[in-house]
Amino acid sequence: MLSKQKHRLFERQKRAHITGFIEIGEDQEILFYDDEHEEVTILHFKKDEKVEILLEDSWYQGIYSGNGQLSVPTGMHKLRENDTLRIPKKVQYALDYMLKEATDDSFVSFTSKLNELSFSIHDCIYSYNQMVFLEETEEKKGVSFYQFDNEEAVCAVQHHFLRGNKHEDRFEFTICTGTRALLTQLKP
Repeated sequence: MLSKQKHRLFERQKRAHITGFIEIGEDQEILFYDDEHEEVTILHFKKDEKVEILLEDSWYQGIYSGNGQLSVPTGMHKLRENDTLRIPKKVQYALDYMLKEATDDSFVSFTSKLNELSFSIHDCIYSYNQMVFLEETEEKKGVSFYQFDNEEAVCAVQHHFLRGNKHEDRFEFTICTGTRALLTQLKP
């Protein structure tokens, strides 16, 4: 579970959503046209899944209730042709695990440095978290790897961690342009 501080920073990340409009197919399939990548996908909402909808020039949080309907603050809205939706991007499991496990200080420092380098948590295209495989181990030590792509550059992050008597995190950021950054968090 994310603390309030983590949750606020997580919500403010760039590129956290995919925005586009919908069409209703012959079999009542919901076709989603991604504005950014100009791709078409069939949406398969799960009951109670959250999505934002643009109604009268304002974004509203909606919860899918089935049968092509969203529950929005103003009542029920039946999805129809050309409705504009903003769908939250999912964070890759290994990265999400690291972010939830990190202390608030490590989370804020890591996310702030990533943002300062013009990347977002939602730009992650590859993640490997060694800590996932050490859940049953008392003394955890290892390195995890993450790749981020903001469509202008690529950033590789190595996360060196130690858990046990000491709590240490060291993040090494390397951007394809040659820019490098090092971030260390120690907690006794």
